Amino acid sequence: MPSNIRYLKYWFMGLLLVGVTLTAGYDLLYGIPKKKCDAAGNWWSWSDRHCYAPIYLPTLTHRKPGDPLTVDWHDKKAGASAPASSVSVSK
Repeated sequence: MPSNIRYLKYWFMGLLLVGVTLTAGYDLLYGIPKKKCDAAGNWWSWSDRHCYAPIYLPTLTHRKPGDPLTVDWHDKKAGASAPASSVSVSK
């Protein structure tokens, strides 16, 4: 009866080759770019594999660093009054 060891050897060598290829592909597509992005101090996005630079918040808000947030209601009565949905009407 012939031995099946020869066929099993090729089967496991093929599985090993597929595993190594998948691991190397993952590292090339995700691992190495993520490490480069983290080393630069940026944020890595897993969904689209893109490196984003953080934006300094005072650049967006046009406030000086350390300034407190001030809310301008434009109408002092509208900001302090109760919402219209809480008013009940009886018949």
